[in-house]
Amino acid sequence: MSREIKDVRIPHVFAEPEWVQHDYDRFEDLVRADYAKRGTIDRALIKKLIYEVLMDGRVRPVYPLDADNVRTLVSKMYKIFDNEQFQYRYYFLYRAGFFLSTYVSESFTPEVLSLPDQFKAPKAKIIKEYKIKMDEAKNEKENEDAIIWVNKAFEDLTTEVLQFFRDNNYPITNFLDSGSKGKPDDLRKMLVAIGLSINAKGEINDVIERSGSEGLNPTQFFNYSSQAIVSQYQKSHETAKPGYLIRQLNTIAAGVVLSKLTDCGTKRTLSIKIINKKMLAAFEGKLKENGVAISKRDKDLIGETVKIRSPLYCIAEDGICVNCYNPAFVERMNLKETAGIGLLASTSQAELLTNLTLKAAHTGLSLDKKAVDFTKDIFEYSE
Repeated sequence: MSREIKDVRIPHVFAEPEWVQHDYDRFEDLVRADYAKRGTIDRALIKKLIYEVLMDGRVRPVYPLDADNVRTLVSKMYKIFDNEQFQYRYYFLYRAGFFLSTYVSESFTPEVLSLPDQFKAPKAKIIKEYKIKMDEAKNEKENEDAIIWVNKAFEDLTTEVLQFFRDNNYPITNFLDSGSKGKPDDLRKMLVAIGLSINAKGEINDVIERSGSEGLNPTQFFNYSSQAIVSQYQKSHETAKPGYLIRQLNTIAAGVVLSKLTDCGTKRTLSIKIINKKMLAAFEGKLKENGVAISKRDKDLIGETVKIRSPLYCIAEDGICVNCYNPAFVERMNLKETAGIGLLASTSQAELLTNLTLKAAHTGLSLDKKAVDFTKDIFEYSE
């Protein structure tokens, strides 16, 4: 016996505010209308709408909207909007990205599915010179030098092709530059040449001079398939390592909380070498030995070893004190005493460790193959 369901109401506490759907619908409607009129996307309009509609005229995005600029935008949003506004406007960005990449899809056009004619002669010249170098190679060293040379030549040619696409406003460059999917190496394989092919032992078994758009002969296809098998094995095998490590970190760090003390009074510090801008930004807000906070604007610290306050040397008895942790982060995240900063730290390592594994696994497809060594990678940045 069926029962009719009548007038299901969402409790008010769970219902989204009226402005949410109104603002987002307005964004899509304006984009649709402009696209219908022009037949193409107006990037200036998109930038304007993100600022005026999705960000309520309060946070201005920086273009291009690649991974770094989106991360910067979200950081600004967190500081300006209250919790509810931040939650919905962050969701706006997610929906807008999906909408623009589907309804107004301009990632690929037919022109980028084959190598432009003006680059075919330079490619043929590279292949001819490579074969001459291989024929004249007298030993293994010269043979390897020829392989390195042709790989570099293919990469340089790909850079020229990509610049040609940029100069002619091919939308695929937005797709690659945004960091959402793909990289110049993928463009090389698709249009210029596959390049090195590695066997199951990590040895070079072929240099494939044809591209994906040209198609491979049976031997090249077989050799390239073995490389795919190696890559897949490395990913599945190596990602188990950070997964288990993260589980251990979570178990160990579960009891680490924020102390009620601002300063435990410890005199010990941790020496860290700041190797680049990204690392400098990661340590922003940490206190140096003199009590001054590190800023990402302190570019003179890059390449220097800095002594900082660290949870490793905190002597508070009820957790990690604010100064040993990161005063700026505590304030920005509005953390209270007994906040589970241990789990916060261990969880944040999940993506980093997994990416480190995948990056190391990918080097198995090049000449500098190496295994993952977390201990070595971690200690490379500290002393």
